[in-house]
Amino acid sequence: RRSPTMASGTRGSKRKLGAAQTAQAMTAAAGLQEQEDEPMVAFNTAHYNGGLNARFEAEDAISFFAGGDEGGGGMFEDPEKRDIAGATEKLMDVFRKHGLVDGCTLLDVGAGTGLMLGHLSRAVGESGKVLAIDVSQRFVGFMEQRVKRNKLPNVRVSKCSPKSADLADYAGKVDLAIIIDVYHHFEYPRTFMRSLHTVLRDGGRVVVCDFHRDPAKMVHHKPEWAIEHIRADQQTFRQEIESAGFELVDSAEVQELVENYVMVFQSSSK
Repeated sequence: RRSPTMASGTRGSKRKLGAAQTAQAMTAAAGLQEQEDEPMVAFNTAHYNGGLNARFEAEDAISFFAGGDEGGGGMFEDPEKRDIAGATEKLMDVFRKHGLVDGCTLLDVGAGTGLMLGHLSRAVGESGKVLAIDVSQRFVGFMEQRVKRNKLPNVRVSKCSPKSADLADYAGKVDLAIIIDVYHHFEYPRTFMRSLHTVLRDGGRVVVCDFHRDPAKMVHHKPEWAIEHIRADQQTFRQEIESAGFELVDSAEVQELVENYVMVFQSSSK
């Protein structure tokens, strides 16, 4: 027979456990409510005719952004038009520093035309996985054809939504996520980043590369584009990401990226 002290201690432990579970459930419910309530970000509607991502669904999106069905040109892939296209290897060095290794699972958020898929596929190796997601069905279809044409069996392409990565089967399995020239197109940034938090393993990292909201730093774009196209500055983006359960752990300098900055975040414990 248990002594009164032991019984009391057991009841106390159960009460503490119940209280902890209740608090955890309330926190999760609050997070879900906040996720449902986040309004779409404000942006320049005159500049973004039809919405933040409408241009990516236009009939000429592939020819304009990829240069045609084979890729290798256009606004996204021509080094003369986009710094990222000419700094791929430098960015790969940043990725390697923060978790890109043979056998890892990497998530390319807003992968667009799939500019980096070949590089990433080789880097993760046969035992690794590259997940490429985008909100544009045109881009998803183009990447699927690119993966097939270039024989990249370790690359999986799928469509995400503005609010979620839609990768429930990879919850807690992603080692590194990259968001390259894409974050400023997030319509519900905090909500999406919380969904990203769920697919990253504890301690998993996110590399964010985006544009300075500074006309003086523009090279391939007109100075006014920095204000019209980029909805907020680096500090605002950092605060949004940190509010979703991430902490800033590094900032990388890539000499070739005059128009861009790089921030690296780590996923906090879930």
